[in-house]
Amino acid sequence: MQRLDLDGVLLDEADVTLLAGMLRAATSRMNAAWSPPAQLLTARICDAAARFESPTRDAGVTKSIDSGGSGTPLPHDLLDSAETARILGIKPHAARALARRGTVPAYRVGERWLYPAQDVVRRAERRAR
Repeated sequence: MQRLDLDGVLLDEADVTLLAGMLRAATSRMNAAWSPPAQLLTARICDAAARFESPTRDAGVTKSIDSGGSGTPLPHDLLDSAETARILGIKPHAARALARRGTVPAYRVGERWLYPAQDVVRRAERRAR
């Protein structure tokens, strides 16, 4: 298991929209002044969600699923346990066991395991031979 010191969090379009909605709801329910850093973070997330929702999308905003259509995993693509298990033809708990043993490269993020897509695909291809 590897521990990571993260400098950020990668969110897809659905996650940004959900998080922005939750922050808006919390803000309206609490009716309290948040700290300046919390206000700034909330404003940035809500702004990002608004750009996703806008019919005239900002050119800098891309769809999270668009990886060029090649079907080849990018070096930074990560899979969760369910996706990894599906590719390897095993159950999710077996994928997590492989990660705990160090058989498959994986990162523990909170309670979740994330697996580099290229490593999972390589392992599946080796097993298929």
